Amino acid sequence: MKFSENTASFLIAFLVIFIGFQIQTFVIYPVESLLRPDEYVNYASLVFIPHGIKIMVVMLIGPIIWPLIYLAQLLSGYIYSGDLINSLFSSGVGTFAVVIPAIMLNASLKRSIWAAPVFYRDINISIIWTYISLSVMASFFNSLLHAMYFGIDDLILPYLYFSGDVIGSILVFAILLGVVRPILLKIK
Repeated sequence: MKFSENTASFLIAFLVIFIGFQIQTFVIYPVESLLRPDEYVNYASLVFIPHGIKIMVVMLIGPIIWPLIYLAQLLSGYIYSGDLINSLFSSGVGTFAVVIPAIMLNASLKRSIWAAPVFYRDINISIIWTYISLSVMASFFNSLLHAMYFGIDDLILPYLYFSGDVIGSILVFAILLGVVRPILLKIK
């Protein structure tokens, strides 16, 4: 998909990712801070919904969406922390983590690396299996790179990142299937 072909899809994807980060920042983080007294609460969420949103966007549009994922995460990170350096790094890691697995999947199936994994006309693949696979692989990359950057003294931080990304992905998928899909089916 070329950027100019479907500008509306790209804009909607950017807004959904950005709104997901705002919900994470202004709803989930404050609630989690009240429930979790541990020292890692400012670094890793146990339910990180933007991860699932980014995976879904990459599945539906393709890795070509990476600049908008980066921009949405960068703006959100800067709004939340006011720290440009950490926001630049976290946005890069967050984008890399979700785009590289999709590129690897496309390359292993001999497709264009920028193709949308679930809409490619040459092959039928399971949406659920693809979502889970991309989510777990992206969670792995994200957790290790963030933990290395923040200089961990023990091994709990990578597990918190990993579990938060996976739980957030499961929640996003459940919301899409349980809430969004029935609404879309009624509209049609």
